[in-house]
Amino acid sequence: MTTKSPPARARLLTAVGLAATLALTGCNTGNPDETAAQGDRSSAGTARVPVLGSAADTLDITGAVTMVPFAIGYNVFDSLVMLRNGEFVPQLAESVEPNNDATAWTITIRDGVTFHDGTPLTADDVLSSLQYVAGTTNYTPSYVDVDFASSTSDGDRTVVVQLTRPRADFVEAVLAHMSPVFPEGKTMDDGIGSGPFTLKSFSADTGAILLSNDDYWDGAPALEKIEIVPVAENSARLAALTDGQVDYAMGITATGAETLSDRTDLTVANDGAQSSRAFTFTLNTTMAPFDDPDIRAAMKLAIDREQLVDVVFRGKGDVGNDALGEALPGFNNNLDQHTYDPDAAREVFESKGIDELGILVAEVAPGLTDATELLKQQLADVGITLTITETDPATLYTDFEAITQSQMFATYFTNRPVATILPTYTSAESPYNFSGWKDPEYNQLLQQSQTLVDAEQRTTVLDDAQHMFWHNGPEVIWGYQTDLAAHVATLDGVATSQAVPLFHDAAYKK
Repeated sequence: MTTKSPPARARLLTAVGLAATLALTGCNTGNPDETAAQGDRSSAGTARVPVLGSAADTLDITGAVTMVPFAIGYNVFDSLVMLRNGEFVPQLAESVEPNNDATAWTITIRDGVTFHDGTPLTADDVLSSLQYVAGTTNYTPSYVDVDFASSTSDGDRTVVVQLTRPRADFVEAVLAHMSPVFPEGKTMDDGIGSGPFTLKSFSADTGAILLSNDDYWDGAPALEKIEIVPVAENSARLAALTDGQVDYAMGITATGAETLSDRTDLTVANDGAQSSRAFTFTLNTTMAPFDDPDIRAAMKLAIDREQLVDVVFRGKGDVGNDALGEALPGFNNNLDQHTYDPDAAREVFESKGIDELGILVAEVAPGLTDATELLKQQLADVGITLTITETDPATLYTDFEAITQSQMFATYFTNRPVATILPTYTSAESPYNFSGWKDPEYNQLLQQSQTLVDAEQRTTVLDDAQHMFWHNGPEVIWGYQTDLAAHVATLDGVATSQAVPLFHDAAYKK
């Protein structure tokens, strides 16, 4: 990640500022003969879905700046492996097996899969797709250990991926992170996948129309059509749903969800912490006072996490415990909950002469600013005056100096499994490590976990790393905010992958 080209995470965070809000009358594809009349519910075979979008959107999810490419791509392209409902689920991969030391992985793909243009999907397509993803700015770090020059394809169903070092976490940290497959010689912008829906049309301004792939290898979808429409504001997406213009609205707020409590025709979808964002106050360990572990420990005692979750998330979330990956594979459930002890925190701050702190915040996710204001009140109770610097979410990640020079930073992490999220956000080499925390023992544990083939040994090492991060780390992860969606009550079977809706199994109840 560089200041010249912010990574996918940074761009996704700032997407609200990039995408123009569409009027509710604009919630259509711009093609009147293919869009139901405004104010009428969809036919039994169509689902209309407003999604955070931008005029800069393309079909290439490896460079996505908003959620629109993901909402399209996860339904048009199959991946080798996906994270669904907190589990790693093989999709195109029939099996993924390591050699003895996990320096090579053999991928066997499903037999008889075809792309939407009718051509067979082969191992050559898989290898070329992985190489393409590995060459993108946002996913090069995930594939850095893959030796493509030595990797091979038999041209049929088998790919052997050679690595430059052992990676026992290859499935969860690499393939499950990003492994879409498309025809060799094509790009994702061509819109040819093997997924349950085919792409009929796409425009960054008006969205996309997806049609059922009747020849899908896992069975044809029940829905005939998906209309994905770019709508920037979560309030506009919710209003479109309540007014009967759309059928499934992503990314609604907890407050918005409360307004639907009396609606029998609408349902709020809540997948819990496995589909959530971890809200955190990042402590900058490269400067005083958070270079002192005692002050970091005092901060963890000073914060009333339950109050933050109740007020900011309206109770629709989980209390955090300064650990990442909650409810997902590899999470250490044996960590004692950090308690709220303002008296003990005040004693430490007074003994160290700390009575003022500063924090940087931008509303890159609903609730961050409110959480920071509540933090100011909580710190006042322990004798700390907090100065809040609020900045534009659209430009936050173009000025890394402001982040690195702030004592504290209010932000969030997309919740992912431990084997993926810890190296991505907390390792010494990570560009996402905004705290500057570089503990040699902790980093050694992360590297060791990646090379251990024995699952039990690997779990033990990751548990130790999580305990170290929980005990001495730089993040006050105070809560997990569930990614909420709402939909018409008659629409059933929508699954999610990292909060992206998957419509293969969706259908309207009769």
